[in-house]
Amino acid sequence: MIKDNQKMFNRLHIVMDAAIIIIAYLLTFYFRFESFLNQISVFRLAPSEKYLTLDVYASRLIVLVPLYLFVYYYTNLYTPKRVKHRWTEIFNIIIANFFGIAFFTAYLFFIQQKDYSRGFVILFFLLNIFISDIGRLWTCM
Repeated sequence: MIKDNQKMFNRLHIVMDAAIIIIAYLLTFYFRFESFLNQISVFRLAPSEKYLTLDVYASRLIVLVPLYLFVYYYTNLYTPKRVKHRWTEIFNIIIANFFGIAFFTAYLFFIQQKDYSRGFVILFFLLNIFISDIGRLWTCM
């Protein structure tokens, strides 16, 4: 009975993580290119600078979501929570996102996607960690 409940809980976490990755990715696009963050000097686009469309960015989700779920699995984010501390969970999320971004950046390099925004990647990294931490802590309560 406990194993069945744990399997169900892990499946819920996988679906929740996939949704969080997609939401964080789309929010990052909005924040990076469409919102007030575009006016902050770190993220400011040059007047003549063009950026890729949402279609191009969204097409990368086909690779990004399975990649992240694979990395989450190998960083022990889907193990039973009975013996884990919350700080261990947060640390594992940070490590998983670090490796996820590293692999995703390598993927972009191999497909020669040079116009991908570095600010977008960094903002996605931070936003995904933040939303994942909140989601994990909320489900552990």
